[in-house]
Amino acid sequence: LNGLNFQDATVRKICAAAQISTGTFYHYFPTKNDLAEKILGKIDEYLTVNVLPALNDEKESENLIKFARGFARYTNGIGSATGNVISTSGFPLPNTAEEIRREHGRSLYSIPRQILQRGIEKNQFRQDLDLDEVVDQLIIILRGHSLEWARRSRVYDIEAKIDGFIRLFLEMLRN
Repeated sequence: LNGLNFQDATVRKICAAAQISTGTFYHYFPTKNDLAEKILGKIDEYLTVNVLPALNDEKESENLIKFARGFARYTNGIGSATGNVISTSGFPLPNTAEEIRREHGRSLYSIPRQILQRGIEKNQFRQDLDLDEVVDQLIIILRGHSLEWARRSRVYDIEAKIDGFIRLFLEMLRN
């Protein structure tokens, strides 16, 4: 969006920045918010196709590491442009109770929640965890790493940074 603030951008401005016709835009997206949902949903597709099949370790801590590494690989690859758009354009994240509830059904949230649930059931993680709160905190911190990395012009290894974080995070979860 090249400096366009998403909140203030019109479909016409978005189309001009993307060098496409408004007809083309409306062929794919009824509103600019549908575009936003599609952009945010790209990571869900990546996680479902590329990460979920690899989560086969009996130790759920290893599966959580694989999930975080998958998030980092997405950020480092195809997600870096998305991170730039989100961090520089005022891109909207869900902010109503209904939008947040829907967001929690996305793979970005459901995959780590399933990992944590299995870890609790296997007595690998603490039993007193509020799963929704732990998943929210995990995603907030992963997104924070992604946005910080994008805003710092990708000058460090995001995968190593997230790997270090997830290992610290796991220390807090273990029994």
